[in-house]
Amino acid sequence: MPNLLRLQVSDIISLSGEAFCCTYTVMDGTPLHELTLIGAACLGRAARRTANLVTRAYNQHLASLGIEVTQFTILCTIALAKAKSASELAEMVGVERSTLARNLDRLVAADLVAAEKGDGRRVTHRLTDKGLDMVAAALPLWRDAQNDLLARLPADKDDDIREDFKLLRRAARGVLAPAS
Repeated sequence: MPNLLRLQVSDIISLSGEAFCCTYTVMDGTPLHELTLIGAACLGRAARRTANLVTRAYNQHLASLGIEVTQFTILCTIALAKAKSASELAEMVGVERSTLARNLDRLVAADLVAAEKGDGRRVTHRLTDKGLDMVAAALPLWRDAQNDLLARLPADKDDDIREDFKLLRRAARGVLAPAS
């Protein structure tokens, strides 16, 4: 792997070697400070960092049940019985198909979800009795996590935040549409 940074001594302040000013550049000549600005402005980075922290907050509340918020969301979405396929379920939950498959495997192994043959080659999912019990047990913990997060936001900002997320998702879909 090539060295991505190269030191360029741009100005020698002292000939004694004790103090000097230097500029770091990326191999293509992009100044390092520009990369720092990109990191600070990148919507993808901000969204990922936020999603990871929020996920950890919910997971902390649900940990005593041995499930994570993604699995809880999958269970709740299955309970609504609106997904006619795994692809629809992944879209409704907001995860990649591979992430859904890994989590469904765990939920099926834990006897929380049962896979059933749907139309054609489609597979649908339903909650088992144990899965229904899990949702019932997890719901108060999810509410606690939700309330803890909301309590730390400025009053009445949660609707604005959700609307901003919708705008960002709409923009991302617009970027992806031409590639489809």
